[in-house]
Amino acid sequence: MNKAAHIYAILFLLLLFQSNAFSQRYTKKIFSLDQITIVEDIVYAEINPNGFFYNSIENTEIVKRDTTIKRFLNDWMGKKLRADVYTPPKDVPLRPMVLFFHGGGFIIGQKNDDVAKTFCMELAQRGYVVASVNYRQVGVSTASLKSAGYIAAQDARAALRFFRKTASDYSVDSNYIYIGGESTGAVVALHAAFLDQEELQIELGNQIDEHFGCLDCIGTELENSKPRAVINISGGILDLDILSNNQIPVISFHGTSDKVIKINYGLPRANLSTNYNSSKNWFNKQLKNFGGYFNIEETTKSFGLAGIEPLYGSELIHKKLEQLKVKNEYHAIKDYGHHLIISRNGTVRGSAPQLFQDLSKFLLEDMYFTSSIKGKDEVPHGISTEYQSAFDAFDYHWTIDGGKITDYYGKSVKVKWDKHHQIGTIRLVTTSHMGVQSAPSVFQIAIQNPTFDDKVSEFVKEKKSLTLLTIISIFSIVTILLYNLVKKRSKKGINFS
Repeated sequence: MNKAAHIYAILFLLLLFQSNAFSQRYTKKIFSLDQITIVEDIVYAEINPNGFFYNSIENTEIVKRDTTIKRFLNDWMGKKLRADVYTPPKDVPLRPMVLFFHGGGFIIGQKNDDVAKTFCMELAQRGYVVASVNYRQVGVSTASLKSAGYIAAQDARAALRFFRKTASDYSVDSNYIYIGGESTGAVVALHAAFLDQEELQIELGNQIDEHFGCLDCIGTELENSKPRAVINISGGILDLDILSNNQIPVISFHGTSDKVIKINYGLPRANLSTNYNSSKNWFNKQLKNFGGYFNIEETTKSFGLAGIEPLYGSELIHKKLEQLKVKNEYHAIKDYGHHLIISRNGTVRGSAPQLFQDLSKFLLEDMYFTSSIKGKDEVPHGISTEYQSAFDAFDYHWTIDGGKITDYYGKSVKVKWDKHHQIGTIRLVTTSHMGVQSAPSVFQIAIQNPTFDDKVSEFVKEKKSLTLLTIISIFSIVTILLYNLVKKRSKKGINFS
């Protein structure tokens, strides 16, 4: 094999490898575990007593008369909300990002638990930047699980705004940030995406604001708290009607035998105790272990809000979204219970591989796009004609049938069509800045005989190019000759002044 052929072979293999990597990105694991960088405890918001809403509510009548709420405020003051970020190697300019919220009934669970770590690693190895996000829970912070859901939604929206604002620090496309979680984390993600501040004001008046501040009163002051899509794993929602607030795609996974959050409708953990004030109730057991408390009577008296309410599960969420014509997928996992990623004994569930495959496909389809070509569809043969991609991209791959590319500029090409063909075809496949390959765009050309004016125009363009090249060449030669003459005479001591 000669040297030139060897070089071409290497280039072909590199292009083939790049094309294969792009085609598998976001659906297959293209990075190993040791290639993923984890940065822990990034502060995405701080509950600042001198910021946003505390100054406006700490002197309200309801706070002055209620020691419970004063205790809540003290518990939260100065608390920093943190996230761990999992980052794959940067081999494309931008990446999508997923924010994951752990489960635990608003009582237990952390950003570094087994489910969170498994989820984050699975997606990071596929090329996503993933953040596992802590949020405020019940414990000594709030007596009401419904209230806990509201403040968790505040925190989730704050995390979304923070990572959207700092997207460039992680080489993330800020338009492609997804949120999701398992169990309670999915409940948090759904409400963060679909709750509406104006709607809450109509239903509850100033009650929510007086207690906890508005939905976006935590963290950075950035307006957009809307995720690209929601990942709902074994979650639920308090009110199906809030799904009409935003046209946000949702993918749901739910075990058909789930007794913690029912697939259709019911109280959370109703199988353990319907008396939520009972000392035997799961929630109260957990709160006692973590130094907290739970009392529906106190909650209702202090907040006017029920402590726990039934949730609509994934099956009903899917049906409602179908009615609203919102893009969604629903995967009912037959004979599985609440935990679909990691079991209670710490082993990976049998449902996990298919779950991640279906999730990856859903997210990739959301990033998928079709190329588009701009240019004339009726052109004479032998005449250079320019064609352009309608969209900016990271890479452009043009193929021509019935002609040849005379000039290549990446986003655009110039083509001369062959007189022996009546129909020419241009195909364009682009790769986005996130490394997603587009569907091919096919553009057909009717090749015609050139008119006299076409020939004259092409001749003039070619002559202009030739004339300009000739002038540049002559100027360069004259400049070199003059330089050499001056240099030669300077050596002889000739003075030109």
